Amino acid sequence: MDIAILELFSEIKDPRVKGRCYYKLENLLFISLCALISNGEDYEGMLEFGKQRLTWLRKYLDLPNGIPSSATFNRVLQLVEPKLNKCLKEHDLSLFRCVSAGLEGKLINFDGKKHVLKIQKVERMMVYVY
Repeated sequence: MDIAILELFSEIKDPRVKGRCYYKLENLLFISLCALISNGEDYEGMLEFGKQRLTWLRKYLDLPNGIPSSATFNRVLQLVEPKLNKCLKEHDLSLFRCVSAGLEGKLINFDGKKHVLKIQKVERMMVYVY
């Protein structure tokens, strides 16, 4: 694994006023990414993912105030969108390796079709969807 996901997100500077934020930026971005990978479609999906996976998320994140609201996801992601897009484009392969670690040879569904994940082949076929 080239870079840990939380380390990748730590490169993005938080534009919010310090001392008035209930949620760390890295936590918001991590939950957002996990929700999207898990087929979440919008800010409500991010909230639902966080609520359903709160116990799992707490293994990796410090969440003293629980899961942010969908309005918080919306507001914060709009603030950091250009920086987030740049970060994801610069580290897309590292991010893919973090997400796919341990999946070599496992059966994965893509759009209802079953495929055995071939890491090297998928890395060459990555498509930008930003």
